[in-house]
Formats: sequence, C-alpha cells, structure tokens
Amino acid sequence: MRRARESELEKQINNEQKSLEKEMISDVDIRIKELEEESERAALAELDRRFRSERETMNIALALRKQELALEKEVEMEQRVSLFVKERELELMAKLEEQLSKRSKMSEKEINEVIKSLESEIKVKLESILIDTRQSMLETHSSED
Repeated sequence: MRRARESELEKQINNEQKSLEKEMISDVDIRIKELEEESERAALAELDRRFRSERETMNIALALRKQELALEKEVEMEQRVSLFVKERELELMAKLEEQLSKRSKMSEKEINEVIKSLESEIKVKLESILIDTRQSMLETHSSED
C-alpha cells in the first residue's frame, strides 16, 4: 500500500510537473509573440517615419525645382524682351533717320516731338509685351500646380 501510495504521488508530481512545463512553455510562447509584435510595430513605425521624411524631402525638392524653372522662364523672358527692345530700337532709329533725311529742314522742336512720339510708342509696346508675357507665365505656373 505504501508503494501504491508512492507511485500515485509520483504520478501526481509528474502530472503537475508536465502541467507546469506546458504552462511555462505557453507563457514563453506568449511572451515571444508579444515581443515579436512589439518589434514589428517598432519597425513599421520606423519605416513610416522614413517614408514621411522622404516624402517631405521630395516635396521640398519639387518646390525648389518649380522655383528654379520659374526663374529660368523669367530670365528667358527678360532676354527675349531685351532682344526685342534692341531690335525695335534699331528699327526706330532707322525709321527716324529716314524721316530726318526726308525732312532735313525740320526744326529741333519737330525732331524732339518725333523722338518723344517714338519713345512713347516703344514704351507702350514694351509694356504690352511684358504684360502678355507675365500673364502667360502666370497661367503656365498656375496650370502646373
């Protein structure tokens, strides 16, 4: 009977030991899973931070490129206007010389009036060109945005 009792107690201890081992293994598995999930969340958060940073950098680069293009267009426009002004001045000077040669007897007052008239004409045409060019650039840039 004593032996039976010892055997029964030994079985009970073995069963409790197996139960504790299973419980410990289950606890370890749960903890490992929690750590894996926590690690995955941290990795995803880091990726999200990097992507946001990269997106912000790309947006800044894009804005700078737009500014650069706008400045290039403005410089190009100013060069074209400058070239136009030079061409127009040459045309007007030729026209003036032609008129002066026809009217070699014009008074100084008449010559000044002709010059003022030509200057006024140039100014009006330049302002018109500048307004048209600026409007065109504004429309181009607003359609790009």
